[in-house]
Amino acid sequence: RVGSGVYLVLQMVLLIDLFYKVNEWLVADESKWRWALLGSGSFVAFGLGLALVGLSYYFYAPAGSCGLNIFFITWTLVIMFVVVGILFIPNRAPTAGLLTSGAVFVYGCFLLYNALNSEPDDYRCVRAVTGSGWVQIVGFFISLATVFYSTASAGSSSHDMFGKGSNYTEDDELLYRADWFHFVFTVASMYIAMLFSNWQVSPTTSEFEIDQGWISTWIKIASKWVCELLYIWTVIAPAVLPNRDFGFS
Repeated sequence: RVGSGVYLVLQMVLLIDLFYKVNEWLVADESKWRWALLGSGSFVAFGLGLALVGLSYYFYAPAGSCGLNIFFITWTLVIMFVVVGILFIPNRAPTAGLLTSGAVFVYGCFLLYNALNSEPDDYRCVRAVTGSGWVQIVGFFISLATVFYSTASAGSSSHDMFGKGSNYTEDDELLYRADWFHFVFTVASMYIAMLFSNWQVSPTTSEFEIDQGWISTWIKIASKWVCELLYIWTVIAPAVLPNRDFGFS
């Protein structure tokens, strides 16, 4: 579980870095198609996020007594206004924009919906839906794809994070740091193992399930909050710490 938690934090950092890189690539050129892609991507991201919020209210908050689920969903809407509002803060990170905020919002909405779908089937706030197991399957493969991206990008990203070392020469150059790559791959494997075991150390059901139960629900909710907090901090950090050099030109 500890190794899986380490991977989730690394995954959040790498995904936020990916959102920034895509946004920087789109705004680096004045091409109309890039700006059109930037605008449409932002619109789609917020639209999909709001759709997931609506589905979450319908399927997982059918009554006013479902206070916990209502809080999770409503707080996600609050976060939407926060990640947009911080873009108007003076001296905030110039690399942030509507696309990065939209990407973080829709990813958080996916984690929210996936977390609610991981709640036990006998929980009173889970509306009975035939064939709802596809959500866990899709979520699992998305997690698997994230593992592949994380392990592939972590090695190359580590050059910037840790440097190349005093004994580095151009003849020895690799596209990634092998030690960092294998570390991320190891903790990612631990995370996948936890998905199959429902974050339990022993089987609790006779039925094969992937990523189901209260522990899985809270892990996803916690991951969602960490991702949102990390993004908010990366945006407001230059304004909060004006005397620190963040490398922005």
